[in-house]
Amino acid sequence: MEHTVAGAIKEWRKHNKVIGQVKISYKKILRKCRELSLAGGKYREYQGLCAKYQCARLTAVTKGLVPFEDKPFKAYLNKRLSKRRKLDIAHGSLNFIEKTFHPDVLPQLYNVADFGREMFSIPLKNGDKLDVKLLASPFQEEGELMLQLFLGDRRVYSVCFSCTDDGRAYIGGIQGGKDITNDEVKVLTKELHGARPKNIIMSVLYGLLRYFNISTVCLLYTSPSPRDTERS
Repeated sequence: MEHTVAGAIKEWRKHNKVIGQVKISYKKILRKCRELSLAGGKYREYQGLCAKYQCARLTAVTKGLVPFEDKPFKAYLNKRLSKRRKLDIAHGSLNFIEKTFHPDVLPQLYNVADFGREMFSIPLKNGDKLDVKLLASPFQEEGELMLQLFLGDRRVYSVCFSCTDDGRAYIGGIQGGKDITNDEVKVLTKELHGARPKNIIMSVLYGLLRYFNISTVCLLYTSPSPRDTERS
């Protein structure tokens, strides 16, 4: 009986219009309070770009992604970064994505069902291949983009990263696919002439960063601040 009453009250609160309006008003007030620390020209410019840029609109409507306008207030890249620092990186990432990728390519990056845009394939000794794909990262706290290695429909490795328009890259995470076993990775290494899939994807990433004219790579850890490493 107690659980029935509690459930009924929960449903009533969920569908009550007055309570719904109060929640909406509270969220708006809370957002305004959070925005106070970012008051200034750069944040206003950033808001304008979020409304204008195609990549920002695609991010906002893609399920599972954090809208660009919310990134300075979310767990973005490193939870210890200040709102101002997150704004700087998000601002640079927004400009980079919009200005780097052709308007026809952007929707493909946000095509979660197909795991993004296929870039090229890496042949294996046995005649099979690994597909390299680029996707708008579903793990936005680790980066805006996700570079992926696929064997058929199974993800072998992925690395999340963000690039900014001032020539910097932030690598937030690299992980192996959950549906690929260690034994299969060993077999793949042999099929790749001794090159490990993890090394392959990092080599592809650094080649991509060179193509994008990225001069500095920042490896993000759980330490208080990013550890920067200059790439030669």
